[in-house]
Parts: sequence; structure tokens; C-alpha cells
Amino acid sequence: MSLRWFPESPRWLLVRERTEEAIDVFQTIAQVNKKPELDPSRIRTIQKSIANSKTSSNDSLSVMESLKLLKIKGFRTQLLILTFSWFTSQLVYYGISFNMKHLDGNPHMNVLYMGVFDLPGSFTGILFNNKLVANRYK
Repeated sequence: MSLRWFPESPRWLLVRERTEEAIDVFQTIAQVNKKPELDPSRIRTIQKSIANSKTSSNDSLSVMESLKLLKIKGFRTQLLILTFSWFTSQLVYYGISFNMKHLDGNPHMNVLYMGVFDLPGSFTGILFNNKLVANRYK
């Protein structure tokens, strides 16, 4: 099902062998972006390429392949640090939210305060993790 403003992904249409609909979506994208329209023969070539790559590769990792990642020392260390950090922060968050009813003051304002302080904490965690990963692999 395709909505007017949210057409199906052209790649998805090509994988499902709905070539004519994919061509229409590509033409619409070209019109919106004020670019020249793609030649339908080129779209069919793209479809063949997608079909070939779909049959020649398996996107999922097996359990054994996943376990091979743990043999990498840096990855293993980083995984343990991040897992410990995540577990600790979730435990603290649970403890604070579980005891919200015991705080003095208006309970509604307490929840608001917790949300206000939780928001920067979420972004700080993301930035910390990104910085840790970026510094690790420079």
C-alpha cells in the first residue's frame, strides 16, 4: 500500500519485481528534485543488480560468526565496559524512579523534574559512547 506522500521504497519495489511501480517512484523523485528522469532500461539494470546481490549474499550473521567478534581484544573490552555502564545506569535509573513516591513535594513536579534531568543524561550517554568509540579506533 502506498500513500500519496509516502511512496514505497524503489529498492523494495525492485526486489519484489514491481518494476513499473518503481519506475513511477523514480520519476516522481526526479520531478520533485528537478532532475532529469532516469531511463527505464537503467532502472531494469539496477533491478538485475539487486537481484544478483540478493542471491549471492546472506545479510545475517550466524552464531559462530558473531562469537568470532569476541576474539577481538579491543572489541571485547569495549563491549564489557559499555555493558557495565549500561547496566549500572539502568540500575540507578530504576532505583530513582522506583522511589519517586518517597520524595517530598508535588509528585507531578517530581516526575517533571526527573524527565527534565533525564533528557540531558540520555544525550550525554550517547556523546560519551561516541567519544569513547572514536578515540578507541583513531
